[in-house]
Amino acid sequence: MRQFIIVTSLMWIVTCVFAQNNEIDLKNKRWIFGIQTGVNYQNLQTKDGPKYGYSEDGGIGLNFGMTAEYNVNQTITFLPRVAFSFNGAKLSYGKEIEYLMPINLDISTYISCALAKNRNNPYLYLGPTYSIPFNSKSTFTSKKYLSIDIGLGLNQYFKKMIFCPELRYSRALGNVSDSALSDHLIPHTFSLLFGFKG
Repeated sequence: MRQFIIVTSLMWIVTCVFAQNNEIDLKNKRWIFGIQTGVNYQNLQTKDGPKYGYSEDGGIGLNFGMTAEYNVNQTITFLPRVAFSFNGAKLSYGKEIEYLMPINLDISTYISCALAKNRNNPYLYLGPTYSIPFNSKSTFTSKKYLSIDIGLGLNQYFKKMIFCPELRYSRALGNVSDSALSDHLIPHTFSLLFGFKG
């Protein structure tokens, strides 16, 4: 948790410095960069339910990363993102945890569509995320997997910065683990994210 706070604070400082040095109207910029942080709730689902008395337990995690956007026109925007997600979903047997969703490096490419053209313009986005697990306390291996994401956000323009809260739903498109405890283990993730761009 301490590392998360330190990294998020540093990213926030870098973004603020960048924003204060930028005198160009943000609405007219082609490329915009920033940071994003937030919380997620992840739930595991299986095709036939967990076996041998194990249970699926959802969990709360953290998310932070870098975001960019390329404005194709006034309506369509390309949103590449790279983030770390700390996940809390698990398979457990009583107090014993056999599978804990790992920390992932998430690489996303979204297409965004503006829903209105005003000061606080909402937008809808859709696209894939490729997740690479690199740390897990599980007794078996986690796989790299592809998810499809859909989200709703709001761009709030200030003089030198954009604040953009988002709600996002993500569903893995395939089995994420080689566990024999469940058949076809699929994470579903709901995220509340806060972005700062400039």
